[in-house]
Amino acid sequence: MQRAVERGLSRREAVSPAHIGVDETAFKKRHDYVTIVSDQKEGAVLHVGSNRKKATLKAWYEGLTEKQREAIESILMDMWPAFLSATLESIPGAEEKIAFDKFHVAKYLGEAVNKVRRQEHKALKATKTSRVASMTSSTTPRT
Repeated sequence: MQRAVERGLSRREAVSPAHIGVDETAFKKRHDYVTIVSDQKEGAVLHVGSNRKKATLKAWYEGLTEKQREAIESILMDMWPAFLSATLESIPGAEEKIAFDKFHVAKYLGEAVNKVRRQEHKALKATKTSRVASMTSSTTPRT
């Protein structure tokens, strides 16, 4: 299989994608992850890395010419720190080119809203408890 992949890659023309996507996926439904770099316009897979480490993506970026790295207009990725770090270090102007995928943005937004909701509920519950305690501990008898 490795020979077939190498043969196919050697026949493929050099590409300079303007819009790329970087993601990881579990290999064979285990916790062995691979890094996938794809051309977002053409839908073609450009690179499959052996893991999801910073060095793997950085090595792919370094395999591009300076002109190809500068030609990248946008990078769609999740918020995996290794991908973010490798991209910021390797792509000129990456701060303006990175877009996070909506699944992860929605996930983190939902978690943040839920955290605030729990804090507010806890504070409200504490306020009610202290108010009830102050009402029941008053020295004046009720009639």
